[in-house]
Amino acid sequence: GMSVYEHEWHELAMGSWSLTAGTRHRSYLFTWHARDGIMSVRGPFHAGQGSASNSASIASEQLGISPWIDPFRYVESFFRSHPNA
Repeated sequence: GMSVYEHEWHELAMGSWSLTAGTRHRSYLFTWHARDGIMSVRGPFHAGQGSASNSASIASEQLGISPWIDPFRYVESFFRSHPNA
């Protein structure tokens, strides 16, 4: 199954956050840029061996800034549509 390894809330950046999730050997960094309504994804990388900074950017999606937008749904959808992630 999938696990959440790290979560950071960036209160001073208009509610932006980052989330590292996946499996220990194949994790992804999801970053929600709240001001712009953009979700970016980096990975895969090994959660136990450093950060995602060396990993490729694999997605940057404009989700919008409507109050009905739930960026956590994007994370769920990502793992559903990438079953081998």
